[in-house]
Amino acid sequence: MFSKIQGKLHEPPAVNCEDDEWDSDEPDLLEPRTLDRDGWIMLLVGPTVALLAFLLFWPRWILSVFGTLVHEMGHAIFGWTFGYPSLPAFDLIWGGGVTVHVDRSPILLVVIYFLLAGLIFFFRRNTAAVICIAVIAAVHIFCTLTKYHVLIMVAMGHGTELLIGGLFIYRSLSGRAIIHYAERPLYAVIGFFMVFSNLAMSYRLMTSWYERGAYAGAKGSHMEMDFVRIARDLLNWKLSSVALLFFILAVVTPIAAYLAFRYERYIHSALAKLLRAETD
Repeated sequence: MFSKIQGKLHEPPAVNCEDDEWDSDEPDLLEPRTLDRDGWIMLLVGPTVALLAFLLFWPRWILSVFGTLVHEMGHAIFGWTFGYPSLPAFDLIWGGGVTVHVDRSPILLVVIYFLLAGLIFFFRRNTAAVICIAVIAAVHIFCTLTKYHVLIMVAMGHGTELLIGGLFIYRSLSGRAIIHYAERPLYAVIGFFMVFSNLAMSYRLMTSWYERGAYAGAKGSHMEMDFVRIARDLLNWKLSSVALLFFILAVVTPIAAYLAFRYERYIHSALAKLLRAETD
C-alpha cells in the first residue's frame, strides 16, 4: 500500500560466481544453460509448495508478511530515488503496510545527480557505460519533472514483489549465490508464492465487481490503494485494465527468471564489459 502523505549430509558446493568461465569471452563458454536435476526439482517443488502455502491460512499469512515488507520497501526505495524521504511500515490498524513519503528534498536530488555525474566520470573511458548512465540520468530527469515519477513510486510496490519473486526463482534454478542447499527450495517457494499472490489479486480485480469495490474501499477508505491511484489519478484507465497489466507481468515473471538463468552467461559477459572502468 502506497500512501502519499506528502518481507552428516552432503550439500552441493556453492557455485562461485567468480569462476574463470564467467570472466572469459571464449565462444564455447557463452552457451545457454540447461536445467540440471536439482533445477528440475526446484521447478517442481517451488510452485507446488507455494500453491499449498497459498491455500493454507498460516503459511499464507507468514509469507504474506514477507510480501508486505518487500512491497513497502519497494515504495520506499523508489521514493528515495526520486528525492522523497520515505519510511515503510506495517499498518497495525487496517493490516498490510503503508509507506509514508514526506515532501521532496532538493538536496537529495542534488546528491543523486552528483552520484550519477561521478559514475560518468569514473567510467569516462568506457563509452557504452557512459551512454547507459546518461540515458538513466535523462530518464530520471524526465520522470522527476513529470507525473511519471509518482507512477513509478506507486507501481513499484507490486513491481518490487515481482522483481524479488523473479530473482528468487532465478536463484533457485541457477544455484547462484547459494551457501546452503536448503536455500534453493526456499527461494523457489517464496518466489512462486509472490507471483501467485499477484496473479490471484489481479485476477480477482479483473473479474469481480465485488472485489473491485472491496479493494477501492480498503483501509476504511482513508487511503487509496495502489491500483486505484494508478488507474484513476495517473493513467486514466479502468481498474480492471491495471489489474490485467499486472496479471500479465506476473505471468511473465517466472518466464523472465528462466530466461535469465538460461542466458546468464551472455548477460554476465555483457555486464562485465559494461562495468569495466576502461575498455580494451
